[in-house]
Amino acid sequence: MLSDPVDFEVRPLMTLAISLYITRETGTAVIHPLGNQTAYLSQSGDQSGATTIADAMTVTERYFLTRIEVSSPHNAGAIVALGDSITDGRGINR
Repeated sequence: MLSDPVDFEVRPLMTLAISLYITRETGTAVIHPLGNQTAYLSQSGDQSGATTIADAMTVTERYFLTRIEVSSPHNAGAIVALGDSITDGRGINR
C-alpha cells in the first residue's frame, strides 16, 4: 500500500517522523525488532496529527513501514548497504 505523495524537502541525513493510524485489528504484522531509535505508540487512539502524545508508550520496534521513497534530481547519487542485522547496527551502542 502506498500513501498519497507529500511535497516537502528532505535534506541529506535528515530524521523523519512518520505517523501511522491503524483503524482495525491487523493480525500478524511486519516488524523490525531493532529500530535503534525510540518510537511512540498512543494508547488513546488517533494521534497521527499531534506534535506530542500525552499517553505515549515507548518501543524500539518498527511496525508496518518498510520504506520511504524520495524523488531526487536526475544526477543524484546514492550509497546502498545490503546485508543482515550486522548491516543495520545490531548490538552496537549508539
